Amino acid sequence: MKIAALLHVSFEKLGLIEDWILTKGYSLTEYHLYNDPRLPLIHEFDMLIIMGGSMSVNDEERFPWLTSEKELIKRCREFEKPVLGICLGAQLIASALGNSVFPGKHTEIGWFPVEFSQGEEVRKHFPALPVKTTVFHWHGDTFDLPGGAVLLGSSAVTPVQAYLAYGKLLALQFHLEIKPENISLMINHAGGELVSSPYIQDANILSAGLTNLSENKVLLEIFLSYLENQVKPVSGYGSH
Repeated sequence: MKIAALLHVSFEKLGLIEDWILTKGYSLTEYHLYNDPRLPLIHEFDMLIIMGGSMSVNDEERFPWLTSEKELIKRCREFEKPVLGICLGAQLIASALGNSVFPGKHTEIGWFPVEFSQGEEVRKHFPALPVKTTVFHWHGDTFDLPGGAVLLGSSAVTPVQAYLAYGKLLALQFHLEIKPENISLMINHAGGELVSSPYIQDANILSAGLTNLSENKVLLEIFLSYLENQVKPVSGYGSH
């Protein structure tokens, strides 16, 4: 299987996602849009991963490739290719589906719990989804649930923390990919955002929260395995 990953800033890396890809023996191509705005063509990958970033999905004049990303997401929907969007990636999926992305009630940076739906529709797709998990957040923007999407997770601060649209577009506002080096990079490059606020933790608490890593890895693998199973075997390229 061929996986394409879109990276928006130098300090947000694939982390545990890359570990999963390498363990599976899949092909990975990274597109570092902050250096080169070139995007993959739809036939060049079987699964698309869209990472986070410090910009807004609405910053299209400053970052014209955001418009191209949204078009690529629409193409993925048309060609029924699975997409995982994390933080900014989740917001880009929402925007591509016609939703507004706007500042949330609170900026959320740190380790906070997300409650996952146990409804019939969710259990059908994710039978092993836990009731609640403490996960890593670093976001200020949010969005409403896109029409027709299945709400997977929510929290007191952010009503839409995770959703599944059209069975193949998976959006997560939080960061399950986090490893110790990911935390260090984000603190070093964006530590100025760690101001006093009810839902912003300091650098020491962010680092201490890595005790949640094993739980987060299990949850990440649930989501990645689901998307893996959505890939259509196609003769000639990219089949399992």
